[in-house]
Amino acid sequence: MRVVMVTILGLWLTGCGGGTSGTPDGAPGDAAVADDAALAIDAALGLDTAMADAAADAQLADAQPADAQLADAQPADAQPADAAGCGTLAADPTDVYVDRSASATSVGTQACPFHTIREAALLTAPAGSRVIHVRGGTPRFVYSETGPLAVRAREHLQGDGEALTQVTGVARCSVFDCVVTLAATARLSGFTVTGAAVEIPTGADGASVDHVTVTGSNNDGFYLRATAQLSDVTARQNLRHGLDARTATVTITDSHFDGNDDNGINADRQVVIDFRRGSASNNTSRGIALADSATINSARMHTLTDLVIERNLGFGIEVGATASLRLRTTVMRQNEVGLVFTPSSATSNVLDLGTSASAGGNVFAGNLLGSRNIRAGLCIQSSGAAGSQVAEGDTWSVCPPSQRRITGPFCVSQNTYADVGYVQARGVTDAPPLAAPTTCTVGP
Repeated sequence: MRVVMVTILGLWLTGCGGGTSGTPDGAPGDAAVADDAALAIDAALGLDTAMADAAADAQLADAQPADAQLADAQPADAQPADAAGCGTLAADPTDVYVDRSASATSVGTQACPFHTIREAALLTAPAGSRVIHVRGGTPRFVYSETGPLAVRAREHLQGDGEALTQVTGVARCSVFDCVVTLAATARLSGFTVTGAAVEIPTGADGASVDHVTVTGSNNDGFYLRATAQLSDVTARQNLRHGLDARTATVTITDSHFDGNDDNGINADRQVVIDFRRGSASNNTSRGIALADSATINSARMHTLTDLVIERNLGFGIEVGATASLRLRTTVMRQNEVGLVFTPSSATSNVLDLGTSASAGGNVFAGNLLGSRNIRAGLCIQSSGAAGSQVAEGDTWSVCPPSQRRITGPFCVSQNTYADVGYVQARGVTDAPPLAAPTTCTVGP
């Protein structure tokens, strides 16, 4: 560009110099023309330099990537190691989090929880205590898990509540199918469990369950074979017993075992039940069966307090020959029989329905049809001598309660209602077994 401009200017000067003789007087001569030419050359050279600089700038701009290109060109390891802010799960965490609705990477931290409970259950067992927090929601979050969820020693599997958190899944456990199985000192709380049982197997002493509902199990609701504590639990609409317990001591408070296809509570073999505040109603068989044991020849003392036992198709409570019972402030209505007791001279089992020192406060009947049981409020099979059974401070349809001998071999053989029915033991003459109470109440 610079050579072309100088050449043109040179030609222009030559043309101008040939006409200088015709210049009017007073006009500038060749010197003036030369000055003008010099100025023109400088201007041309300046323009040429500016254009060249601009072209160079453009080429430089084309050669450099845009900001997005620069960002894309950065190596991957230049990104932060925890871009999602998940944090890192400790090797032996005390708190682990699960949320099936989470979209972040499944880490187990509060920021990035596991998506399934099983992921948390597969962590290394805790050396100390650990809480697995499982998020619930509305409508209820359902966690469909594979295999039994094993809650290990010192571990607490905690849902957000029965109305918010549900876990389901069927897998073989120690004897039957279960959804959750607990080890010694483990705890389960805040869930509705469907499909199979909650199991506390042999050796899992000290395990506990609270604020849990088991429904729709293909077998028992709760299957217990160890010393355990149940609080605020419900077992309903299960295909077998609401609770089946066979060994050790089971303490139950504020709980309900209703509407199951067999017994509400089935206590067999060597178990001892201490059940305070709750219900065992509307079951297809018995409300509570304190069954005979083929493995022991002694009586186990069970305690039932502040219960409602109603509308079971079988007996409200059955106390077998290897079981004893202390019953207080419990209502029994609209069962086939309110309570059936089988005394045994071999085990010397006892039935404590209230004494002069400790009133029973139980309701066996009222004087209205709907407030009674179908056959009897109390029935004693193989009864002993007259007045051998004490019941102080209870409620009946009349006071003292009516008593009737059953001619058939069982309590269900009685078709005419009486507050107390009895099947006389062999060799015993007709002797009403209930001692006339010094205190009793006529119910509505």
